[in-house]
Amino acid sequence: MARKRGRPRLGKKASDHFNTRLDPRIKRALQRAAKRNDRTLSKEIQERLRASVETARIPTSQQAAELVDAVGEVLTVFLNAETKKDSDPPFDWRRHAFDREALKIAIGLALDQLGARGAPGPSRFSLFDTTPADAGRTAASAAAVMLKRRK
Repeated sequence: MARKRGRPRLGKKASDHFNTRLDPRIKRALQRAAKRNDRTLSKEIQERLRASVETARIPTSQQAAELVDAVGEVLTVFLNAETKKDSDPPFDWRRHAFDREALKIAIGLALDQLGARGAPGPSRFSLFDTTPADAGRTAASAAAVMLKRRK
């Protein structure tokens, strides 16, 4: 049997070719990311485009900005906190379980102070049709998957 020419297919159909211009800085950043992720430049761009298309973004830019600002302020308090000893490592929620737990609680309490008051009523969303805790777990799981794909 004769060998087929060209690149292997990504799925059942041949992939489409798409030419575009890139700012050299963006291309260099994508090349670094591709190397870090052990992918070709083409595959890195394809994965990023796929993730952006799959991630339905609802226009909540003001809400997102306010949330990022609130979390940033909480994090700043911790980052500026002095340690008991000079030899103690600085605050890092990614490496220290105490720091992660303290940050998680602080963000929750800040949201309680800044957000809607009162007991939650029934869900208005089809994806989150149970309790707020279940909705939170579902959203957190989805967000974790999307964040891991970026790495």
